[in-house]
Amino acid sequence: MPTWTFFGRVLAERVPVTWQGPLEGSATNPMLGMDHDYRVVIYASQAVVDLKVATAKPDLASLRNIAVDHIRSITDLVGYRNGCCFEVEIVSAICQETKDWTSTY
Repeated sequence: MPTWTFFGRVLAERVPVTWQGPLEGSATNPMLGMDHDYRVVIYASQAVVDLKVATAKPDLASLRNIAVDHIRSITDLVGYRNGCCFEVEIVSAICQETKDWTSTY
């Protein structure tokens, strides 16, 4: 089971978003036929998402989109409560087992 860690930021950075404690859980993506565990941490508009894929080996772009969706579940709630709009940007990712990494720049 590969574990990918995605690093990103919440924009606009002039409004620092912090979520108290990590958001952890399991999810199923029926379109990809993939089960995964996730852990999302957002502090001072910096986001880290760990995705542990259980049942399939999807491509990196699909995993990136899943990571963005998990971050957005928090930023949409914070934005709704405060009347703000946030965007999510993934900067890089690393596979914990193989140490393969990629940058989105």
